[in-house]
Order: sequence, then C-alpha cells, then structure tokens
Amino acid sequence: MTTNDILSACQRQFPKLALEVQQGDAGDPWMLIPAGQAAEVIRFLKDDLAFNYLACLSGADFGEYLGVIYQLRNLDNKDEIMVKTLTPRQEPRVPTLAHLYGNANWFEREVYDLLGIDFTGSPDQRRIMMPDDWIGHPLRKDFQEAADYRGFPTTRPDTHRILDQTMPPKPVTEPAAGSEPTE
Repeated sequence: MTTNDILSACQRQFPKLALEVQQGDAGDPWMLIPAGQAAEVIRFLKDDLAFNYLACLSGADFGEYLGVIYQLRNLDNKDEIMVKTLTPRQEPRVPTLAHLYGNANWFEREVYDLLGIDFTGSPDQRRIMMPDDWIGHPLRKDFQEAADYRGFPTTRPDTHRILDQTMPPKPVTEPAAGSEPTE
C-alpha cells in the first residue's frame, strides 16, 4: 500500500479534513494531518488499515510551528507510513496516542520534555530526560541555555581546542631524494 493509497483511504473516511501527501528532499513521502484530529486519523490507520505498531514518535522545531512525526507500521504486510502534524509554537498541543499504542506515552514524554508540546489527555505528562525543575525545552531553536544549573556550569569547553594543545604537531614529511619539495 503506497502513501497515496493510504491518503485516499483517509480522505474517504474524513472527507472534511485537509489531508495531503508531501515529500522531503530525500524523497521520503509523508501524510500531513491537522493536529487536532491526529488521534482520530491515527486510530483509523490502526483499526481499519492495521497500522498496529508505533515505531517512533518524535518532535521537531520548524520555526513558526512545532511538529510531531509518527512512524507507523503494519507488521503483517510490512507497510509503513510517516504522518506529520504541525501545531502553533505559542500553544503547541496535540492529542495523546497513549490510548492507542502502549509505547506512545514514553515518546510523548520525551517530545514534551525537549520541545514543550502538550499531549492533551496524556496519562503521565512529565519530564523524562531533564530534571523536574529545569526551565525551558532544550531542542527548541529559541532555547537560551542558562549559564549554570544549581551552581554547576552548563557550558562545556571546546574539547577539540583542548586536544589540539595537548597533541604534538603532525610531523613534516621530507621529500624523497631527488624530488621537488611540495607546499
């Protein structure tokens, strides 16, 4: 089943929704769906088209919008679909998929923690990677890192610069006898 076949099935099921297939520079197609109806469309993909495995749920900062990307698989016939949804940066909100896929909550917690996207209806939306009192969401393009966290610096030295100071310079190779030196 191609991405266009899946899109056609979704358009028949949801004729009033603006659904479309897009393609990235690498050639991988995805289906773009409205954020507010993400759970409804993905439930259809799971229940009617047998996309029974949520392989990955990730987030991205696209500037004006934040995005959630779902990688769904049908384990029986090996079909795969990438579904993307965009949500406004000022109030990023997408419905949870935790009631559809058992592993969704872990993925959603990571996206919430690192990008600040609220998964409405989530059974356990709390930080999973950053400390509970961390301020901000570090994968947002506008994130401003604090100079320290609880008295410890958050910046690290440039390790390449440090290694360059401790490593001896590369030896200069001498030209073979009778050949002209090269620069």
